[in-house]
Amino acid sequence: MMSKRLPLAILITLLLLAAAWSGWWYYSASTARHLLQGWTADQRARGFDIAYERTDLSGYPLNVTLTVLGFQATAPDAAWHFSGEKLVVSFPTWRPDRYTLNSVGPVQASAQAIPGSTERPISAGELLGDYSLTDRTLRLLTRRVSGPMGVEIREFGFTGIDTPDGYLARLEGVDGHFPAWIPPTLPQHISAAILGFRLDRSFPYDGSDELETRLAAWRDRGGAIDVTEIAAVWGDLNLRGDGTVTLDTEMRPMASFSLRARGLTETARRFEQAGMIDKQARRAIDLGVNLLSLGGSTGGEVKIPVSIQDGLLSLGPVAVAEIPPIFGGRPGPAASAAPIPQEPAFPTLAPPPTVSEDTLNASPANEPAN
Repeated sequence: MMSKRLPLAILITLLLLAAAWSGWWYYSASTARHLLQGWTADQRARGFDIAYERTDLSGYPLNVTLTVLGFQATAPDAAWHFSGEKLVVSFPTWRPDRYTLNSVGPVQASAQAIPGSTERPISAGELLGDYSLTDRTLRLLTRRVSGPMGVEIREFGFTGIDTPDGYLARLEGVDGHFPAWIPPTLPQHISAAILGFRLDRSFPYDGSDELETRLAAWRDRGGAIDVTEIAAVWGDLNLRGDGTVTLDTEMRPMASFSLRARGLTETARRFEQAGMIDKQARRAIDLGVNLLSLGGSTGGEVKIPVSIQDGLLSLGPVAVAEIPPIFGGRPGPAASAAPIPQEPAFPTLAPPPTVSEDTLNASPANEPAN
C-alpha cells in the first residue's frame, strides 16, 4: 500500500510545484506589463510622447518575454525621435531585476542636433543590450549604423549609469565613415572613438520651455559637462584625454581639454592641404609639437591643451577653426572656462567591448597624402 501512495504523493507534489511556478510566471509577466505601462505614463508626464501598437507576452516557463510592436518615442520640442518595429525585453523568471533588450528588424533615430537626420533618420540593423535594475546600468550596442550624408558606423555602443548625483555615460564607435562631414583631402575613416562624460541632475532633459531657454538657464547656473574620457584614432592622429564643456553667452560651446596625442604634425599637414589652416598655422603647430616633444614625451606623443573660447577652436596658442553657436544666441552672464578636473568625480566606466586598447594604441594609419 505504501509503495502505491509514494508515486501518487510525488505526482501531487510535482503538480503543486508546477502550479506554483505557473502562478509566479503569470505574476511576473503581469508585473512586466504594468512596469511598461507605468514607465510610459511617467515619461508622458515629463513631456515625452511614447506610443506603441500592442504588447505580447511569451517565454513560459523559464523566461518572461515582453514584445513591444510599433514602438515610438519623441522628446519634448521634438528634439529627438526613436522608433522600432519590434522591441523585445526579456528576463529569467528567477531574476526579475536584470533585463535583456534586442530589436527584431531595424531601429531608427533622428535629432535636431544631427544635421540631416530629420529628413533621413539614422538607421541601425540591430540593437542589443541589457539593463540592471539593481545598479541602474543600461548598455546598448548597435551594428550596421547608417545615417544622413553617407555616414556609416560598423559598431556603436552606449553605457549609462543613473547615480544619485547624476548620470554617467560612455559612447564608443568602431569603423566610422563620414564622407560629407570631412573634407576629401582628410581621412574619411575613423578607426575608433570614445566619449565618456558626466551630467549632473540640473541638466535640462525635459520641460515645457524651449530647449534653448532651458540650456541658457542651465548655463547661467554654472552648468558644465565633465568629459571623463575622450579618445580617437583618425588617420595619423591618435589622441586621448579629458576636460570640460559648457556654453558661453552667445550659446557657443566653450571647452577646455588636456590631451595626449600622436600624429599632430601629419594631421596639421593634411589640414593645410585641405585649406583649413594656412602654412603659418601649420608651422606653429610643428614648432609647438617639437618643443613639447623635448619636454620628455616618448614615441612622438605630446601633451597639448585644446580649448574652445570666444567661438575659436585652438590647439595650444594656435586658433585653427571657428565654432558657431548651437542656437541663435541668448544673452547671459559672462562665463569663464571651466577648470580641467584633476580627478573624475565618479569612477571611470569599464572599457566597452567594442573598442579595445589594442585598437586605440594601434600605429597611425598609413594613408597616402593627397
